[in-house]
Amino acid sequence: MCRCDAVVPSDAFDSAAADLTSSLRSYNKVNGVPSCANKPLLTDLLRNDWGFTGYVVSDCIAIQQARTMLLLLLSLVLSLLLLPLL
Repeated sequence: MCRCDAVVPSDAFDSAAADLTSSLRSYNKVNGVPSCANKPLLTDLLRNDWGFTGYVVSDCIAIQQARTMLLLLLSLVLSLLLLPLL
């Protein structure tokens, strides 16, 4: 579970009372995971703990950066797995 109590205390956040309809994710990482793809942050904290029911959106470049890093990692893993076969 990510620790966000220092930023916004969970008992002070009421998305229904604030009438929030969307939340924009940022470029930064939380506990080593990009915030645009962070299940503990987006689902566990934002939706389950804070009761947010609106849309979660991300900047296009943040998603592209996460995709690029995933493809690079997959490429590295596949090359390491295939290297002994050569």
